[in-house]
Amino acid sequence: MIIYSKTKREFISDATDNDIGKVIADSYTRLVGKTSPSELRSWSNSLVEMAYILSSSDKIPDDAIVAVEFRIPHTSKRIDFLISGRDSSSSDTLVIVELKQWSRAYPVEGKDHIVLTELGGRERETTHPSYQAYSYKKTIESYNEFIQMEDIHLFPCAYLHNYQTINSRSREILDPKRFPMIDDAPLFTRNEGPKLKAFIESFISKPPAEDILSGIEHGRIKPSKSLQDEVGNMMEGNSSFVLIDEQKVAYENIASSLFGYKGERRRVFIVEGGAGTGKSVIAINLLAEANREGYSAAYVSKTTATKEVYKAKLSGDCGYRKAMLEGMFRGSGAFYENKDARYDLLVVDEAHRLAERSGFYKNQGENQIMEIIRSSLVSVFFIDEMQRVSNEDLGSIEEIELQARKLDAELSHFTLTSQFRCNGCDGYLSYLSEALGLGDDGYLFSSPDDYDLRICSSPDEVMKLIKEKNSERDERGKERNKSRVVAGYCWDWISKKSKVGYDISIGTFKAQWNFGSTSTWAIDPGSVDQVGCIHTSQGLEFDYCGVIIGDDLRYENGRVVADFLRRSKMDNTVKGLKGRVKKGDREAIIKGEEIIRNTYMTLLTRGMKGTFIYATDRALSEHFKRLMDKSNNRAAAMKYDIAVSRM
Repeated sequence: MIIYSKTKREFISDATDNDIGKVIADSYTRLVGKTSPSELRSWSNSLVEMAYILSSSDKIPDDAIVAVEFRIPHTSKRIDFLISGRDSSSSDTLVIVELKQWSRAYPVEGKDHIVLTELGGRERETTHPSYQAYSYKKTIESYNEFIQMEDIHLFPCAYLHNYQTINSRSREILDPKRFPMIDDAPLFTRNEGPKLKAFIESFISKPPAEDILSGIEHGRIKPSKSLQDEVGNMMEGNSSFVLIDEQKVAYENIASSLFGYKGERRRVFIVEGGAGTGKSVIAINLLAEANREGYSAAYVSKTTATKEVYKAKLSGDCGYRKAMLEGMFRGSGAFYENKDARYDLLVVDEAHRLAERSGFYKNQGENQIMEIIRSSLVSVFFIDEMQRVSNEDLGSIEEIELQARKLDAELSHFTLTSQFRCNGCDGYLSYLSEALGLGDDGYLFSSPDDYDLRICSSPDEVMKLIKEKNSERDERGKERNKSRVVAGYCWDWISKKSKVGYDISIGTFKAQWNFGSTSTWAIDPGSVDQVGCIHTSQGLEFDYCGVIIGDDLRYENGRVVADFLRRSKMDNTVKGLKGRVKKGDREAIIKGEEIIRNTYMTLLTRGMKGTFIYATDRALSEHFKRLMDKSNNRAAAMKYDIAVSRM
């Protein structure tokens, strides 16, 4: 999506004759939703500076196309400013300009491409502007087929129009030896507008032969790479994933702490982020780098499916030995006997799933969080409290902080906000929040342009769609095998012992639970015929995900009701709560409701490109449809507004 797109001539007119900040803000509010006073000030100040630079050039054609706030495919990140045209050899070109209002910034020792500057009223670490512009370029190139097929050349740069190089320290962020990405994405400061103009002129001297920005915006997006498919490349240091913004900041802080460790106190990092914000990508990157550098490190997760899928990929694709993988990927209950720091680094994924006790009978150890911190010099907990889906889940930010203090560990906290799942569509997550009765985050969802969401009339329809998507071919002609159906645990696991018969029966729809399959159900050939649960899908991702919502979620009297008493009697995630409810324990009811909503929020965010939903409660299905209709009406209005703005 592009918030604003006009010719250079029209852009200059908007900036000089109108309040360009308000023009962009009005468009942003219509297309995306909420904005903020700080964004308005940023647009007003920075875009006027860009208009001045473009107006001073008689080489950049008046009908070159300018775009503002372009959303990068598969992410919720946006590029500040783009200008498209052709160069002297008539090749299609696109210049990316990352705009900053910074007046000062300084390098951070030992952290690659990280600087310290004032953001939000206080000094914070963030990525160097050249790295940011370059990472955006690489991400677009990775996912936009139109750019690849049409051979469009991208040239990133950054413009800090308030930044003055008044002394040697202020000039440090301009040093390409310290920040080598400057060679790929030049950095321009105050009084260097003529240099930025020359940079743009060197790539854009002719108008575009066609509206390539529109082609990029509406062109086919390549399927995003799933982490489970990239884990081998990541371990070998050849990943196509580029850490962006706060991901890079968190990674560099943790890496510098590990690689610069001098035997001081234990260090604990909390990395908080919602579904698809890149927690697992950072975790695997840390594991890979630590192993390459010769540190003792392990990936830790309570979720068996995640570990087993990664191990299967590494043993099959990369030839890792089983013994090595067993030591590299550990369960959360493997550390209760450790009394000292046996590991340099433990990266704990899905930390919200950590429990108090370990072992099959839950009678070993004291506290998994404490045991992990005690077992490592550096421990990293990746957590999303909205994904706690069992009564046994102990993992919380408060509990991690408590255990870190008890062990006198140094504590740091990072938050990831930009999400990369669900096609990077914040509007879809806002839709889910409203649909599940969790509130409205204020972002607009223009289905199906942003994300393929469908409310189905039967589970048979869901399965049919998923099988069609699952059988699609990749670029090598191989079946993608990346779409699955999942459900809430509202049906008994009757095939557990017999391995025959059906567990889930809804009208003509009949299927077995995935429990009878292997721990790698998410990638097993043929498992598309089964229905997955939270335990075999949490932490993993699919191209498309079908979700069957059972009787534990319904819509009545104008609100969404979560009823954990409708769960299967075999569901251990709510074990112990039903008895407490009978005794009138209000906290048990709240806890049970939280588990139901969190479970469905997690299941509904497994699909990267689309989600197909069936709800057994017809009123809930109609509720979902009403919200979709509202979204589609918004989308129609958006398309009309965009068409008018480009006339």
